[in-house]
Amino acid sequence: MKDLQLSNRIEESLEMLQALNDEGLIIVPAVPTKAMIDAAKEISDLSEKDIRKLYFTMTAFSDESIPRSTN
Repeated sequence: MKDLQLSNRIEESLEMLQALNDEGLIIVPAVPTKAMIDAAKEISDLSEKDIRKLYFTMTAFSDESIPRSTN
């Protein structure tokens, strides 16, 4: 019975993730991983501190919270 409950929870979780994906949303780490920071360093001149600040700023706002440019 315990395995069936776990299986149902996993199925519900996968359905929720699919619903998010269908809306164009993804789940990302709350804190950037070392791999994320290293990748950002490879394509920019930003310091690790600046990369972290940028990541936290980006994840703190949803698309609806950021005014869209009229340019």
